[in-house]
Amino acid sequence: MFQISKVKVTAVQIAALMAVFQTAVAEEYTAVIWADVAVDESGHVTDVDVIAAGLPDPILAVIAEKVAGWEFEPAQQKGKAVLSTTAVFTSVTFAEDENGDISITVEQVRSGPRPVISPPPLYPIALRGDKIKGSVELQYIVMADGRVSDVKVVESDPQGVFDDIAVNAIQRWSFKPRTVNGIPINTPVRQIVEFAP
Repeated sequence: MFQISKVKVTAVQIAALMAVFQTAVAEEYTAVIWADVAVDESGHVTDVDVIAAGLPDPILAVIAEKVAGWEFEPAQQKGKAVLSTTAVFTSVTFAEDENGDISITVEQVRSGPRPVISPPPLYPIALRGDKIKGSVELQYIVMADGRVSDVKVVESDPQGVFDDIAVNAIQRWSFKPRTVNGIPINTPVRQIVEFAP
């Protein structure tokens, strides 16, 4: 279940945004932000920790407030709903609307383990002259200790061109794992890795 929240921004928050972006907020800005979220047995959010270096506290508070209002499918253990924590990958857009008001839109992109170390895959030097774009959809397990295991290519376009590079990059990643009842668990993940020259 993907969720979207929108809220108007106060004058204090506008001033904070202007300081971060070093400009008047008259255009649209989008930032990708992680939040660690605790979810109770009924799917309600009980705690939010927004992870966004550089954004001022008033903006972080707005994002946390919006995410705190979302509901999630509760984690299951032996057929019973249990407490869990997960990371939520959000797209946060700051924009001026038709009335001249600044608003923040927070949209859930995905949830699951949060990358802690995630070096991007490098575009192959041999293909730079060809300017080929592509993508690789991967499936893997984030282990309870944060390591990546069992990386498999689900689909790729063009087929076979970027597969090994994407797999090798993801194998170097490290995650903050998802937890259930306070215990880190193995979590399956599907992810698309994009390539462009």
